[in-house]
Amino acid sequence: MSVLRFLTVFALLGTLVGCQSGLDVEGAFAVPEVTRRVRAPLPSPRRPILPAAAVVEPTTVARPVVTDARGSASVTRPLSLRESIATALENSDAVRTLDRGFVRSAEVTSYDPSTLLHEVIAEDAVFDPRFAAGVSGARFNSPPGSPEIAQVTNYLHRDEFDVFAEVSKLWPLGTETSLSYQPPKAYLFQQNRTTPLLNPGWGSALVLNVRQPLLRGAGAEVNEAPIRIAQLRHDQSSWKFKDALIDQVRSIEESYWHLQAARAALQAYDKALVPLDEAVHLQQMRQESEMITAAEVSRVRLQRNEFQQHRVRVAAQVQQREYALRGLMGVPLTDGARLEPVDTAETRPAEFDLSTLVSTAIDSRPDTLQRRLEVLIRGIELNVATNGVKPRLDLQVLHRTSGIDDSVDQSVGRMLEFGHTDWSAGLVFSVPLRNRAAKARANAMELQLAKSRTLLDQHVQNVAVEIAELVSDIQATQREYESAHERIADSQQWVEIARTRFITPPTAGEARNWLIIALDDYQLALRAQVDARITTSQLLARYNTLLARLEQAQGTLLHKHRIDWSEDPLHEIVEHRDEWFGATAEGPWHVEAPVQSQATGWGWSGP
Repeated sequence: MSVLRFLTVFALLGTLVGCQSGLDVEGAFAVPEVTRRVRAPLPSPRRPILPAAAVVEPTTVARPVVTDARGSASVTRPLSLRESIATALENSDAVRTLDRGFVRSAEVTSYDPSTLLHEVIAEDAVFDPRFAAGVSGARFNSPPGSPEIAQVTNYLHRDEFDVFAEVSKLWPLGTETSLSYQPPKAYLFQQNRTTPLLNPGWGSALVLNVRQPLLRGAGAEVNEAPIRIAQLRHDQSSWKFKDALIDQVRSIEESYWHLQAARAALQAYDKALVPLDEAVHLQQMRQESEMITAAEVSRVRLQRNEFQQHRVRVAAQVQQREYALRGLMGVPLTDGARLEPVDTAETRPAEFDLSTLVSTAIDSRPDTLQRRLEVLIRGIELNVATNGVKPRLDLQVLHRTSGIDDSVDQSVGRMLEFGHTDWSAGLVFSVPLRNRAAKARANAMELQLAKSRTLLDQHVQNVAVEIAELVSDIQATQREYESAHERIADSQQWVEIARTRFITPPTAGEARNWLIIALDDYQLALRAQVDARITTSQLLARYNTLLARLEQAQGTLLHKHRIDWSEDPLHEIVEHRDEWFGATAEGPWHVEAPVQSQATGWGWSGP
């Protein structure tokens, strides 16, 4: 019965310890709190949340406005660039980008950083305490002469019971500690006892064991390396996700300006078709008056139909541009209305300081920061591999206090009096002969670090070249736009003079074939005017698209549109740049964090 009572008490104790250790049903699925450099609380994948003023319904972009544009839908919906970006972010379960005119879904999603944050927690859990316990019982009824009894017939019939419970923990310095209740023999009962021993006898022992590495595996830098690497991998994933988001915003802006340019081209053809229709009607009236032949009417109608044919193609391009923008925004492709961009494109010449642009890109560009974090990871791995070359030298210390009596409580009481204590201390040394494996791993990690640094240096040079080419392209496009804009005014004057000559011909007999010459001149003027307007709108769209690409190349496109992401890894860089990179605020890692919005997830900073 004593054994049964002890088993019952031990089971209750194990249940209590298990509940305190997080082994209950709810605790088994709870995420432990990480007290080291792990962000908490854990961000769950979710739709971005915007302030109420910036939220746009996915299928209701703006209030419908009726228009009478030729051949287009009877309803248009004005759309600003800010509204299109807000709608896309509201519907950003997946990151959508524009690739060669087609909408693609990026491989990276908001789930990736959250997934890797769980990996950080898993690595950090190596320092969580561990609990272990066990019980075992046995009854012996050996025949006389059994060798294990050494012919002591008094011990042939006995009951034994063993129990142990241990709490152990690994510490960041590499120290392993354990506190255990582990008596050599917890219970012993001998039948037909003839010796003056305790019967039954209850033993107790409390053991403290400490092992401290002194060379290999010693220090927080080595033991916390997996946690730090996992955190840096998580930050790399966040930068990769932010890179995809920047690409999405750039795609939206590019699609927005291209839709505006396509609509401007359609309007140019619509304006040109009005005087062409007038010219056809005028020629038909002249034919009826027998001033010209049917061939001359066909000539002007042919030109008019050619313009109409080009307009059909341009209208299809408008539809395609709108489909692309709707796909990027995540709204239905058709809802009975046509989107009409209403923002005014930037036309002012931009001034650039190339060195400042490159410096900003090095500090803020996601792919550059990913490579910098890769160098940090390789450095940590090299430190761990270098530590692995050292021999193992461990300090081991043990302290034990024991007690024994004929009942459990008295035995535990004697143990807690600390009247009978044992201790031991020693050093354990071991090293592989020649140690080739550890040295090879260290050499490999050193080469990997050199490779990452080389790729980072080359990447920075590539970024500088990319930004320089973008600046050159922007400046050339802006000058082209100015020249094209002047062509519009010149073509307008040409059209007005040519129209006057065509409508009011000179008196008969002043010149032969005057009508054909006037008609050719008028049609050529209209063609030049349409080309000038289309070229101007395309160059304006290209100019604004290149400005967006330049912001993307610097990694500042989200900041340009005052978009703030609560999980932006830039906040982490600002907080830990001195710790990670060893640079002062004036060094190459001087970056400014964007203004944090009060909204969770996504938000707009500023008005």
